[in-house]
Amino acid sequence: MVNRLKKKWSDEEIKFLIENYTTMTCKEISKHLNRTTKSVLYQFHKLHLNNNYGKATIPNIGDTINQLTIEEIYLKNIGSQNKRFVKCKCSCGQIYECLLTKLVNNIIKDCGCIEQTRPDMLGENNRFYKHGKSFDRLMSVWSGMITRCNNKKSISYHNYGGRGIMVCDNWLEYLNFYNWAMANNYQNNLTLERINVNGNYCPENCKWIPYAEQYLNKRNSRKITAWNETKCLIEWFRDERVKIDNNATFEYRIKAGWTIERALSQPARKLSRSY
Repeated sequence: MVNRLKKKWSDEEIKFLIENYTTMTCKEISKHLNRTTKSVLYQFHKLHLNNNYGKATIPNIGDTINQLTIEEIYLKNIGSQNKRFVKCKCSCGQIYECLLTKLVNNIIKDCGCIEQTRPDMLGENNRFYKHGKSFDRLMSVWSGMITRCNNKKSISYHNYGGRGIMVCDNWLEYLNFYNWAMANNYQNNLTLERINVNGNYCPENCKWIPYAEQYLNKRNSRKITAWNETKCLIEWFRDERVKIDNNATFEYRIKAGWTIERALSQPARKLSRSY
């Protein structure tokens, strides 16, 4: 015999429970669904329903609570639980969705419009306001620079702070770094480059350059000597004498015993496929 307490509740049973818990007693619901009273009470707790059946004050569609008018009440599966959500229209005209319990218990009173228009929450009047640029890409560049140099737990610390590379005192304040970046032609497609790879992060040793150009200034950039010239491989790919454009082809040819000049100057074969 299946244990009525442990048997999984079906969507139809949950729907019946939600639709009738304000008009039927726990015993009536358990008898109708062939469930134990304990199982019904457990499901009540799981769905965050008010267990004062006859006394529960459940809002209806069209009711207004604080600034929100209910337009729809529906079930939504959150993890392994079915919870009741409401779709509301705020007094400002915005459509907002939230948990019914948060609306009934006054945890949510509006769509957020009142909070955003409060004088004490605007810009510099907000006690948490610093510079208003927390989500800028430039903030991420600055934060990464500070982390690499100061945080010993950073995966890149040994290449920066561990080598004695520091951020100058002036740039420890984000607005100072921001002002320098704006005055030195910062763009979102550029990256911060130290002119001297062993020097610190400071205005005298930094500039904005394209990502491809930064590769040339890395300490581990591979140098290739061909035709009595020594360049990084990425620089060779720009040379008119070079007929390949990727590192994989070059490496394959060198491992096969080709000379460097031949590996660079011979065009790659175009393979024809037959299907």
